[in-house]
Amino acid sequence: MITIRSIDGSTLDHLLWTNEQASAFRYSPTSFQLNVDISGWRAMLPSLDAVKLDLPATWVLDRPRWRPCPSGVSQLVWTVAPREAPDGLSPRIAVTALAGGQSQQTTHQTLPVEIHGTSQFDPARDGFAETNSVSGWGVVTPRAEIFQRTYQSAFFPTALFDGLYRSIVFIGGNLHGYGGGLCTGMARAALERSFGGLSNGPDLDLVLLWHGRQLTDRALLASVPWFLAPSPKRAFDAFKSDLLRTGETRRCFDIDVPKPWRRDIVSALQREGHTVVPYAFRQTIAERADVSVYDPNDPHGSIAGHAVMTFDLNRDTYAYRDMVSLDDHRTTVIAVDQSAYRRGRTAFLAGLASAVLRVGSLVRFKRVPA
Repeated sequence: MITIRSIDGSTLDHLLWTNEQASAFRYSPTSFQLNVDISGWRAMLPSLDAVKLDLPATWVLDRPRWRPCPSGVSQLVWTVAPREAPDGLSPRIAVTALAGGQSQQTTHQTLPVEIHGTSQFDPARDGFAETNSVSGWGVVTPRAEIFQRTYQSAFFPTALFDGLYRSIVFIGGNLHGYGGGLCTGMARAALERSFGGLSNGPDLDLVLLWHGRQLTDRALLASVPWFLAPSPKRAFDAFKSDLLRTGETRRCFDIDVPKPWRRDIVSALQREGHTVVPYAFRQTIAERADVSVYDPNDPHGSIAGHAVMTFDLNRDTYAYRDMVSLDDHRTTVIAVDQSAYRRGRTAFLAGLASAVLRVGSLVRFKRVPA
C-alpha cells in the first residue's frame, strides 16, 4: 500500500539525521517520494472519495495532506521533505481512506531514523599522543608550582598537597601497588584544547593543572548529583542533548565509577575509575547507542575509532572494552560539564578533607595497643 523511494527511484528503508561533514544537523536524503496504492481500497470501497496522509507535523509536503481520488486514479504520490530533529527513531506514516467524509480504513508504517552525531572534538588534533603511563610521560610526581597554579585558595593547603592532591597526581612509584595515572587531566585538557582555550605551555604542565582541578569545589559539587543518583543513561542523554543542540562535546565521561551503595566504596573510589572524552555517537534504535571516545590510555586506538562505549538505554547499563560489560550494574558514568573544571579555582572541601584524614592517621599512629 505505502512505498517509500528516494528521488532517484531506489527503495528507501531509513532516514539519517546527521551533522557529519556539515555545520548543522540535517536529514539525508533531504527529500523522498511517498507512493500510496489505492487500487485495493477502490475494490473494497466503491464510494472512496479521498485519502488523508498523517506524518510528523514538521515534515513538508509538495501537495496537501488531504487528496481527492478521481476515478481512474490508482496511485497518489507526495514528495516529502523532513524537517527538524526527530522526536523518535520510528516516525509513523499513516494513510486513511475516506468515504462520504468518514474515515473507513487506515494503513500505516514506520520509516526508521538513524542519528549520527559528531562534535568539534577531533582525537587526532586535540588528544595527546602520549599514553597515560610511565612510558608516555615518565615518572610524574606532584610539583608545588603546579599546585599553586591549580588553586587560588584552599583550606589547609599543606595538608591538601601532602594528602588528596599527592594521592591523585602521580604516575609511577607503585604507591601501595597502584601506579597512578593522569587520565582526567589528559581528557579535560584535550577537551579544552578542542575549544581553543589552552594557553601555550608544556603539555605535561597543562595535564597536571587540569588533573588537579578534579579536587576543586566546583568539580566536586558538580559530581555529587551524578554520583548519588547514578545513571549511565542520563549521562548519555546529557552528552547527546549537548551535541544535538550545539554540535559540541561539553562533557567528559568518568567511567567505571563505583555506585555509592557498594560495600567496597572507599577502596573502589581510590583505585577504580577512568576518564574519556565522548565526541561522536550513532543510534539506530531507541534502546541502544554507540559512543566514540578519546581514551588517554589508547590515543592511537582512539584516532582509529576503536574506542567505543555501548549504552543499553533500557537497562541503564553500559559497556567499554574489557573494563565494563552491559551486565555490570556495579558502576556508573559521571558526566560533568567542562565549565565546572574551567571555573574551578578553590579547594576548600578537599583541603578540609585532607586535614581531617591527616589528623585521623596521626591518631591511629599514636594509639598504643592494649
